[in-house]
Amino acid sequence: MHECSIGYNVSQHYAGCFSQLALRVRWHLFIMRIDLTKFKTYTPSGRSDDRAEVLGLSGGRSSAYTLMALMNGGFGKNEKHIVSFQNTGKENETCLIFVDQLEKETGIKIVWLEYSLSQKFTDELVWSSFSYDKFNRGEYKHIGEILNIKKLQGFNFEKSPNNFWYKDGFCNNNESAKEVNFETASRNGKPFADIFIYKCAIRIMKGEGLILPSAGQRWCTGDMKEKLLHRYLRNKGIEQYTKYMGMRFDEPIRVNRIFHKNNVQNGIDWDCPLHWEQVIKIDVLNAWNGQPIDLGLKEDRTNCFRDFIGNCENCHLKAKIKKLFLIQNGYSAAFYRQIETITNTYNGDVDAMNRSHGTYEALEKEAMNGRKITIDEVLSDEEKEMQCVGCGD
Repeated sequence: MHECSIGYNVSQHYAGCFSQLALRVRWHLFIMRIDLTKFKTYTPSGRSDDRAEVLGLSGGRSSAYTLMALMNGGFGKNEKHIVSFQNTGKENETCLIFVDQLEKETGIKIVWLEYSLSQKFTDELVWSSFSYDKFNRGEYKHIGEILNIKKLQGFNFEKSPNNFWYKDGFCNNNESAKEVNFETASRNGKPFADIFIYKCAIRIMKGEGLILPSAGQRWCTGDMKEKLLHRYLRNKGIEQYTKYMGMRFDEPIRVNRIFHKNNVQNGIDWDCPLHWEQVIKIDVLNAWNGQPIDLGLKEDRTNCFRDFIGNCENCHLKAKIKKLFLIQNGYSAAFYRQIETITNTYNGDVDAMNRSHGTYEALEKEAMNGRKITIDEVLSDEEKEMQCVGCGD
């Protein structure tokens, strides 16, 4: 498999990869079929036409391999076979391109979903001057610049059985699971900002301090992926289903977390096909090598995606040295700094999404004033990253 050279400039290289229209037009000048024989076959035991089967696609190679393995086993021939990609608005652009190409190459419809505030919530509680682009650039200092705090403080929080706030239509099941596509999917973090704004509103109503996403509060996996997909399916009348995840055989901790859900959730059977087929990372890389599409593949057949970057560029779960490297190479941390700034200003405190690494503001200063970090240092770093259940390579 071809990789970018060690001495590349990350921001410039990605800029070359993301000439979106030109890249997609060129791809369709030579449509090629994916060689499914390079992927193992997975057919779930006891498959029933009456039960829905759902694949949560992360936008990475492993989850895409899972789709191929399932297709080899007959997946995709039933209207209850559903593939969904839940966009947080902070995924690497190469992931969005890959998902789009997967849909076109396989012919299987991929449901693109995003968490979204209801129109009533936006109209009555969010100031009309609010801008998602300004949020993405880190231009807000206080939640009062975004939400009508006085109005929120006049509400009484009424907790529903599933912990969502449905008072007078401010939270709407149908509107919160918004369908988008490659062209309309957020690139400025709107779904992430929306869940942050919603959680801020709840805390303000309850008279409590604001909270940050963290290792224990994984909003991406929980709110913007798993709960969102479940809500979409429930809106379609699907209450019970088998859900496939792209965790490999060499990821036992992540697999165990997935299988543990079978003991605590009713109606959903969680499954990891690559675990049962003993597929490891090198198998995934080999399977995609030479295919007409791949994560980060350019028209000259080289690849601009580095596995160490991950799906979401400056995620708080990444190793500290990795975040410093990304900041030094043009990947803005302003969006994440924005969330910490708003939370800390309201609480009158200094907290961080990853306390052992410090705030994103501190990371930006360290990246700016410290020595230049090399790729070799990032790859040899021994800090054990916290793996996100909803993401993959």
